Amino acid sequence: MTLLVATDGSAPARAAVATTVAFPWPPSTKAYGVVARSILPMDLPAAALPAIEEGLRRIAAGARRVLAPRWPDTEVTVAGPSPVQAILREARRRRASVIVLGSRGRSGLPRILLGSVSLSVAKRARSSVLLVKRKVRPAKGLVIGMDGSADARRALALVASLAPPRGTPATVVRVVEAIRLPALNLLPSAVQSAVGGEAAVLQAAQLRSARREVEAAAGKLRKAGWRARSEVRVGTPQRELLRAVKAAGADVVVVGWRGRNNTLERFFLGGVAEALLRHAPVSVLVTR
Repeated sequence: MTLLVATDGSAPARAAVATTVAFPWPPSTKAYGVVARSILPMDLPAAALPAIEEGLRRIAAGARRVLAPRWPDTEVTVAGPSPVQAILREARRRRASVIVLGSRGRSGLPRILLGSVSLSVAKRARSSVLLVKRKVRPAKGLVIGMDGSADARRALALVASLAPPRGTPATVVRVVEAIRLPALNLLPSAVQSAVGGEAAVLQAAQLRSARREVEAAAGKLRKAGWRARSEVRVGTPQRELLRAVKAAGADVVVVGWRGRNNTLERFFLGGVAEALLRHAPVSVLVTR
C-alpha cells in the first residue's frame, strides 16, 4: 500500500499528517507527502515569491519530520500549478493507493464548500481517499458501510488489510431502505392487503439477506484482528450510518465511492459517500 498525504501547513492539514502516522496501515506501507502550491494573485509582487517558496519548503520539511519516524525514507515534495492538480498528479506519480488530506485548508472555510480542494480530490481521484476531520490517534473504532456494491467490498477488503491493535472495534453496517407504498390507501381493501403482504415479505427477505452479508463481513474482520460486530438498520443510508457512528463512538466511517444504486442516487442526492464527506463529523475513508 502506498499513501500520499497532502498538506498546506494549516491545522487540518497537520491533523491529516499526524493521522497518517497513527493510522493502522499494514507494515509494508510506504508514505509520501505533497505540499501543493496555490494559484497566486496576478498582482502579487515578484519580490514576494522567494518568501512564499521558502514557506512551502518549510511546510514540506515539517511534514517530513512528522512522517520520518514511521517512514524514514519518505519524501515530501512541493508541486503545482494548483492544489487539486498537484495532489492528483503526485498521486499518479507515486501510484498512491490512498490519498490523505484535511477537510479544509488555510482559507478556514467550513465545508459547505468542503474546502473545495478536498471534495474535488475525492471526486476525481483514482485511488481511495481518507478525509481527516479531526486527529485520529489511534483510531478508536471504525464503521464500515456495506451495500452489496463492488466499492463496498473494496472498503471491507481495505479495512481487513489494516493492522489495528488487537481488540479495536469495527462495526459493519448495512442500511435497508424501508419499502413505502404511498398510494396504497387509494386501492381497494382486498388489494391493499395483498400488496401490503407482498411488501412485508420482500422487506423481510431484504433484511435476512442484509444480516447474512454483514455477519459474513464481520467474520472476515474478526479474522483480521478487529473486534467486529454487525448491524442492520432500516432508513436512509446517510442518516443511519451517522447514527451508527455516534452509537459506536467511532472516529472513522468507511464507505465505497459508488453504491449499488449509484446512478440514480447521485443524480438525486449527490451520493452517500459525497454526503458523508460533506456532513460527517468524523473522518471519512472512501474506497475505490
